[in-house]
Amino acid sequence: TDGTCTIQNCRVSANVGGAQHSGGIVGHCYHANISIIGCVYSGTLSPASGQWTGGIIGWGGDDGGHTISISNCLFAGSLVGSTKFHPIGILQNQNNTKYLSNTYYTLGAQNTNDDASFVKDLDYKGKFARSITAGSDVTVANAGSATIYDVSGITSYGTGILYDGVLFAGNGEAISLTLSHADAPAGSVFSQYTVSGGGTLDNPTSNSPTLTMTDANQTINAQWSELITYTAPTLRTELTFNGNKNNVAGSAQNLVNAGTVTHGTIYYSTNGGSSWSTLVPQGTNAGSYTVHYKVVPDAGYSGGVGSISLGSTTIAKADGWCELSSYSSSGWRSGLKEKKETITVTHHYGGTLTATSSNSAITVSISGNEVTISREALDFVITPITITITSAETTNYKAKSATYTCNQ
Repeated sequence: TDGTCTIQNCRVSANVGGAQHSGGIVGHCYHANISIIGCVYSGTLSPASGQWTGGIIGWGGDDGGHTISISNCLFAGSLVGSTKFHPIGILQNQNNTKYLSNTYYTLGAQNTNDDASFVKDLDYKGKFARSITAGSDVTVANAGSATIYDVSGITSYGTGILYDGVLFAGNGEAISLTLSHADAPAGSVFSQYTVSGGGTLDNPTSNSPTLTMTDANQTINAQWSELITYTAPTLRTELTFNGNKNNVAGSAQNLVNAGTVTHGTIYYSTNGGSSWSTLVPQGTNAGSYTVHYKVVPDAGYSGGVGSISLGSTTIAKADGWCELSSYSSSGWRSGLKEKKETITVTHHYGGTLTATSSNSAITVSISGNEVTISREALDFVITPITITITSAETTNYKAKSATYTCNQ
């Protein structure tokens, strides 16, 4: 009859059957405002053959003007016999105002469809209860704000429920979860959470992801990745430019002792990380070189390191050379005629030649690799006099000098 009835935090496990329009929690709600909140039906429905039966409401119809509301409920019962069954309820007259939210069922409609049910014309029609369970080494909880119904055993989270220790949600729903995992096995680290059942996690490496449900039970597992092992490269410190008379330009030398890695790749950079190469870095010219390295694990493995500076190593300059062709060093003390001698100098690549005399009476001139030493006629000099010829320092070679002695 006319009135308001609120049924909240109830669990019905009784077996119900026989009558037309029987229901798990309410049979007929004729001429009444009904609110069913946080309730569970877990018994067995056994109506007479062909009778209309509702999982929560048997008959929600009248001539209109009343409100029927169901929220945070679960039909977890069973059905015996061949009947017209809908897990939410039957509604013969559609003139009532109806509300349905966060309500689930473990048994779908039989021998009928939504057109004859409570959910006709509702955007939300209830959801088949699909479980969200934890695999080994994982814990799973709904991160929503919890409303606990201690008698029925339901905990509601706004979207999704917990019942009998199991989380439930429905196809297409997005459920905020709180996850945790056990410590990884030795030699491994946590990689990500995975879902069996077709659901997806928006951030599988996070302990606070959102799970998008499919119409299937979901199990969340932890995935481990094996840690890679590596030895870091080390700088070489004994390097000297290796050019010589036969190879004046020198050749490339490794700047580091290469590192090693299993299930990964070591990359090197000599420009501060602007570019990387798997090749061991090399240098040719003398100078300072700064080396960085990083270790990147192969797919399916974890570990490695980002850019690390090894510091700087130096390729030292090589000793230069300055060699004089054969010459006669006598006859420079005095004479009626001028004295002159031209010497060919062999010296390191790129070195600029200079020459100096210990006595201004002996003059020195340079043309290319030839040094000319001369004394004017009738000049009298006191010997010995030293002529110093130098090939200057270059990018790769140290300066080197040779001497010519003017004797009597």
